[in-house]
Amino acid sequence: MAFFPEVPGSAEWPAPRRFSIALLCTAACEALYALVGALVRAPVRPWETPVDALIPFIPAAIWVYVTFYAASFAITVLALNESRMLKAALVAFPFMQALACLVFVLVPTASPRPQLGEPVSGSLALVDLLYTVDTPHNAFPSMHVANTTLCALLVITADRNRKLLAGVLLMGTWVSILSLKQHWFVDGMAGTVLAMIGFEVWKRCVRFRSARRPSEPAERGRDALPSTRAREGWSDPS
Repeated sequence: MAFFPEVPGSAEWPAPRRFSIALLCTAACEALYALVGALVRAPVRPWETPVDALIPFIPAAIWVYVTFYAASFAITVLALNESRMLKAALVAFPFMQALACLVFVLVPTASPRPQLGEPVSGSLALVDLLYTVDTPHNAFPSMHVANTTLCALLVITADRNRKLLAGVLLMGTWVSILSLKQHWFVDGMAGTVLAMIGFEVWKRCVRFRSARRPSEPAERGRDALPSTRAREGWSDPS
């Protein structure tokens, strides 16, 4: 592991439990994102760069935009099998979302979306649906890039076997946000900075929990998998 030594007796959570908790956290973050987007009205700022001008509008990128984003979260949940790391992520992602919402209010920026015209079908219909359900007023920073970047950093730290996949998902996300004109390149860079802040929060939370671990035998026994409890001699209270 790149940053943290293994802690004897570190609790491991089963995948269904990890995914359930992660989905609840994601829902809460998305609700906050949607609330701010509904309250804030923002202009499209003239932040176009040569990178933005180079990449055309590609409706088919919607498939990458959706699937790569979901896959990033999935491999992150699979990689963070220790409770201390998943709990730290449950702090880092909401912290990052709250900080982004503050920027949404202070620096309101809308997405540079094109007019789709009529009629729409196929991939273009999905883009139209995205434009309808996703507020255009929370463009800076890009939470798509921020979340995917933080996912990639966590996977690289916790499970190096998946680092190539994490990198591919991150690059695909970058290409999709620019191809769909969901964000300027500047929005993505701001999302990257936000992810670095979130990653620092995650590391500090893991170190804090690692330092407390020896004094939390009861929690370790409660959170551990049955095989771990048996190996360490834990017994469930009855």
